[in-house]
Amino acid sequence: QLLRMGMGGAGGAAGPESSSPGLEFTPAEIEEGLRGLGLGFALETGEAPNGGTGSPSLSPEVVTEDEKALVDIVVQYMQDEAINPYRGSVPVERLQNAVRCSHTALYCNVVGKRHNFWRAFLEKHTSVFQLFAVEDGKWKVRWVGHDDWQEGDRMEQAVRLKKECHLLECLVGYLQVVPGHSCKVDEFMEMYPSLPLNQLGGEPAVVLPQRGDLVRFIRRHCNILSYDPNDLTIHLWPQGGAQTP
Repeated sequence: QLLRMGMGGAGGAAGPESSSPGLEFTPAEIEEGLRGLGLGFALETGEAPNGGTGSPSLSPEVVTEDEKALVDIVVQYMQDEAINPYRGSVPVERLQNAVRCSHTALYCNVVGKRHNFWRAFLEKHTSVFQLFAVEDGKWKVRWVGHDDWQEGDRMEQAVRLKKECHLLECLVGYLQVVPGHSCKVDEFMEMYPSLPLNQLGGEPAVVLPQRGDLVRFIRRHCNILSYDPNDLTIHLWPQGGAQTP
């Protein structure tokens, strides 16, 4: 009866009977009824709301003071040079980790702990943030106040490419001179600061990534490098590229 009131007033009639067995109302009719009652509720479905990305939906009608505060905090992080040095887009996970670590209580109160609710929070505020997909199923977000965000992304990509080239040169150069052209991951990480390419300025020109990120880097360059997870070893392929075992 409450749903009928929400959809058509006290004397209104319900919508067409649902085709789903055992349901008097379709999911769309239920959502319409709840909205009509002013309950500010949106059903969670697997479909992307308003052409979005398919993450769970947060009610657009309800914006609490805590939610407004969290939006302001996220904007501050998007302007932070430590998080976004080039004023471009930022990986969603990087932004999430920074906000969640520094504002745990507020984050949990507004976003919660359910999967993809962080992305749903950002998608809800399209007048402030814009999300887009990148490679490997990853997502990035930009603040609409950064009009030159594409130039920032180009600068970040150029710097990242330069760092990756340096790291690859260090890996190949080291593996070329060690016995068997292979070494343990930890061995390379230990030797990295003292490699010739890192002695030009007294300190490594590029900070070595953490072990997991280094392994992913090695696997991305499988045309010249290989990684054996059984003994955590890096191998340099013979000249000419990867060979069939």
